[in-house]
Amino acid sequence: MVHRNAPLSETGRLRLARCVVDDGWSRRRAAERFQVSVTTVCRWVDRYLELGLFLNEGNIEKLVRDNAAKLSIKTPSTKTLIKSLSGGNQQKVLISRWLANDPDILILDEPTRGIDVGAKYEIYTIIADLARQGKSIIMISSEMSELIGMSDRILVMCDGRLTGEVKGQDATQENIMTLATQFE
Repeated sequence: MVHRNAPLSETGRLRLARCVVDDGWSRRRAAERFQVSVTTVCRWVDRYLELGLFLNEGNIEKLVRDNAAKLSIKTPSTKTLIKSLSGGNQQKVLISRWLANDPDILILDEPTRGIDVGAKYEIYTIIADLARQGKSIIMISSEMSELIGMSDRILVMCDGRLTGEVKGQDATQENIMTLATQFE
């Protein structure tokens, strides 16, 4: 799924974040030992160093609280271990980690696999909000209804090769499956 073309950043480069949340592997790994706050800033820790040595806990706490509010992450504290959160909230914590970098393009690989219907709706809302903000979203999904409901256009692959493109308004299960079964 692709939402609009990503704008160039002020420096003329595209910022890209890849959010791999496929089949819960990243979520399980993060949940093993990390707090919500640590997971959110671990990729961008250099932004929160003072004098190159000390973490600015105040700035980290502000970022984590802001992201928790924006993404409706339900957690008793930013120090809560991720493993104690629901699957949907674990997904949102991982998404917040990548959003901390303010990417122009976000790649989401199976962002709703293994979470309940309510959490899926919340993730869909986050994705739609990001698209409205001008972010480009590339969503990889094996759920047909998710693709049809969320996409401006769908690129279909079969046997490792691109077999076609379907515009959002023309997306039907039949159109997509026709392209998905074009074996050589």
